[in-house]
Amino acid sequence: MTELPDLSQIAIPRSLRLPDPESVNFHLFADASKDAYPCAAYLVCDYTHSPSTSRLVESKCRVSPLKAITIPRLELMGAVLSSRLARSVLNVLTVDRVIYWTDSENVYYWVRNQSREFKPFVANRIDEIQRTTSPEQLGRYRELRIQPTCRQEVCPPST
Repeated sequence: MTELPDLSQIAIPRSLRLPDPESVNFHLFADASKDAYPCAAYLVCDYTHSPSTSRLVESKCRVSPLKAITIPRLELMGAVLSSRLARSVLNVLTVDRVIYWTDSENVYYWVRNQSREFKPFVANRIDEIQRTTSPEQLGRYRELRIQPTCRQEVCPPST
């Protein structure tokens, strides 16, 4: 209770960007585990005379199906969720560049191939991703050390 008066000093920025950004990039992060597959969307703005800003725009999380599905397929479902999230947000926002990030090498290479080369489950999802994105928008494979926000809130770490 002694900290209650200090609450008035907390400032939370509510705008997604400051006026006149030099560039506006939209980053989407997708991941998966046996429990869920989340994605998070961030707007990153670069400015000439002030520091860059990064704001969480939206996040989504889906619980993994009860039927056992491999982690690579769940990662692919996370990528689909990410492309759907981007499509809905980009109806409202105007950006210079869109970048999709995944820590799955499988998804990274699946999206760069023809969907007809795979079994229907994978092929249908690759086709949906390819219809709404371009391969250049997929960030290079990296082992992400920061997990999307919704994963931490919805799916607490197992003990």
